[in-house]
Amino acid sequence: MNTSWNDTQLDPIIEKSAVRCTVGAVSESGWEEDPFAGAQRLKMQVSLTLAEPAKTTDGGTLYAGMKKTDFIDLYKGLNGAPLNEDIAKRDKRGQERAKELAIAVLGLKRNTREDVAATLEAAGGWAAVSGKEIVVRFGHYTKKDGGEVKQVINGYSAVVKAE
Repeated sequence: MNTSWNDTQLDPIIEKSAVRCTVGAVSESGWEEDPFAGAQRLKMQVSLTLAEPAKTTDGGTLYAGMKKTDFIDLYKGLNGAPLNEDIAKRDKRGQERAKELAIAVLGLKRNTREDVAATLEAAGGWAAVSGKEIVVRFGHYTKKDGGEVKQVINGYSAVVKAE
């Protein structure tokens, strides 16, 4: 195994902030069995491109055009079985994040009463959202076991147009 990582750069962590981004491809992996969850998991991959500069936790700057990727996990029970409490919470959070992303790319208000899934489907599905500009709320946390800092995306919002 090659362990010469001297020239390997780690993905920079964006400071806690709201940053305008352009949505690229939104893809779904298809349902796969997750043996650790005892359920099936669908992984959504959301490609994002910064539309404006963003400060990093190490004092640097990521410039417009830099890429970031978010993953949203959705779960369902094996053979129709109910999800355990922990996995059900993860699925609920995944469902909320997928809906929040759809609301943002469709330019709807967060408290919309519309059937967001039907509205997204009528607009052409996830394939039709590529190129839409949204606001992404970035955050980060430090792992308890050793201080590794991980990037998280705390949410999505529609870009509010000035009138």
